[in-house]
Amino acid sequence: MNNLGFLLFQTLSSTALLVLIYVFYRLSQHLGEALQMKQYYQLFVIGAIFIVFSMLIQFYILLNMPLNNYQLSQFNSLIISSITLMAIGATFSYAGVFKYWGWLVKEIF
Repeated sequence: MNNLGFLLFQTLSSTALLVLIYVFYRLSQHLGEALQMKQYYQLFVIGAIFIVFSMLIQFYILLNMPLNNYQLSQFNSLIISSITLMAIGATFSYAGVFKYWGWLVKEIF
């Protein structure tokens, strides 16, 4: 059950991350248009694509996991690929956040 719980948590976390990316995408799009900045908000789209591919791998693992013992050892390479895609997507999204909202850090600190 521990492996299944990990995989379900990772899938729900990916969904929450996609919602957060969408919110930042829309806010950054409006800020970019108002300040006439380059379209750096496209970094959010690239990040979301990587995260969606990560989620597809997670769903594949969930659907093909044996029901009797929940062992994930046969899916180790897919799990590593999923985590890597998630990290790449989060990095692209962080770059978009930093481009538009980095000035807030300077203002606060």
